[in-house]
Formats: sequence, C-alpha cells, structure tokens
Amino acid sequence: MEHHSPFEEFEEPEYNVDPNKLWLSIWYRPKPTFEYILAKEPTKYVNLLFIINGGILGIDQISAWMLGDRYSLFMLFLIAIPLGALVGLVFNYLNAWVVSATGKWLGGTADAEQCRAVMAWSIIPTVATLFFLLPKIILLGDGLFTSNDWKNPEYGDTIWYTFNTLETLLGIWGFVLLLIGIKAAQKFGWGMTILNWFLSAIIIAIPIMIIVFMITISMTPSFDL
Repeated sequence: MEHHSPFEEFEEPEYNVDPNKLWLSIWYRPKPTFEYILAKEPTKYVNLLFIINGGILGIDQISAWMLGDRYSLFMLFLIAIPLGALVGLVFNYLNAWVVSATGKWLGGTADAEQCRAVMAWSIIPTVATLFFLLPKIILLGDGLFTSNDWKNPEYGDTIWYTFNTLETLLGIWGFVLLLIGIKAAQKFGWGMTILNWFLSAIIIAIPIMIIVFMITISMTPSFDL
C-alpha cells in the first residue's frame, strides 16, 4: 500500500541537478535542468547568453558576406559584435514573447520570462562555437572573413568543413534543447511542443521576410525606358 506524506504538497521537488553545474547538466540532462531553471532561477544568465549569442551571429555575418573584402576587419568587429549583441537581445526577447503567446493559444502555461529562460539556455551549444573562433582564425587566416585564399590552402577546405560540421551538429543539439525546454515550460506533449515552435517561427519569419523583401527592392536599381 502506497503511503503519502500529509505535507507532500509543501515538499520541494527533487530535480537531481547541481545548481552550480547547470552549464554542464544542460548538455546531458536537459529535462531536469530546465525544470530546475524554470522553477528556481528563470532569469539566471538570460541576458548574458542572449548578448553572447548575438555577438557570435554578428561575427558570422562578417564571414558569410566576406565583408573583410570591403572594410577593415577591426572596424567590422567593433561594429558587428555590439550591434549583433543588441539585435540578439531584442530578437530573443521578442521571440520568447511569441513562443509564450502562441503556447497559450494551445493551452500552454509558460509566461514570457520562462520562455526567455528556455531560449537562453538552449543556445548554449551555439555559444560553445565561440571556442572555435580562435582556432579557425589561426588555421585559416583572413580567408575566413575575405575572399582571399586560406592560410593553409592545402588543408583549408577540410579545416573549414570540419568546423562547419561541428557547428552544425551543435546547432541541431541546440534546437533539440529548445524543444525540450518548450515542452517542460508549456507542459505539452511532443506534438503540441512542435506546433508551438512552428507557429512562433512562422509569426517571427513573416515580418522578417517582408522587411528583407522591401530592402532588396529599395536597393535594386531602376532603369528608365
């Protein structure tokens, strides 16, 4: 016969995670880690993680667009890192609000603060790619940010594809963490969790696509007949 404590509803749940090692447990015990964060420390490191993530994305844009061909790398880093950090902070706050709102349409329970916690801690794999930056610069040289040849032409492509594969795998794990976090925060099953993410992604993507389209049109030269 199962016995219940008369004080059971007042007892603290057991999360089985070390509060001092959340950076580690989020990798291999994401569910209890998210449960602990959501219940105990939903604001912990949230802004810091958003800012770091935004700075990384700013650096990625320099590389993706090879902006070093046209501008000083020093100036690019000086502008892209703080600008990316600001954009990352604003975008993730907005995204978290959208995830919370769409989740409530579906019967979820997470507020915007909890969704911010989920988004922040799920981007830790992306933040981890920062440790690749220095080795990439050392091994590939300024070819990482310009159209110049790699520093080691013989192995440059192999090195680049290796780092790119690792970053892609970390990105996939970050997405999995995001879904696990949404599921824990909203108290959803997997189907509703994926639907919550999909709806929020659509709502965020539509205005971005409109803005990009308008900018593209405005930059397209017109020809008089």
